[in-house]
Amino acid sequence: HFTTSDINALIAPRPHLGLAGLQDGLTPVEGLDIIDAEMQRVYAEHGVPENWKLLRYDVGHQETPEGRQEILKFLKFHLDG
Repeated sequence: HFTTSDINALIAPRPHLGLAGLQDGLTPVEGLDIIDAEMQRVYAEHGVPENWKLLRYDVGHQETPEGRQEILKFLKFHLDG
């Protein structure tokens, strides 16, 4: 009835950051590509392409120090406006 992209699109146009591990069996790279392309389209249609960001790391399902820094940067950018 719906796709992961459909669910992710519900938050648009509000800021949305996704972090994914390329070795995470729950998130196949091909699926990430589909979601990223669809979200880029959705956010562009809303006129706020900068509000969508997907970062990928060569890890499993885990947080990385680099990812944590990106989270803080994303929050600072969108909360400090």
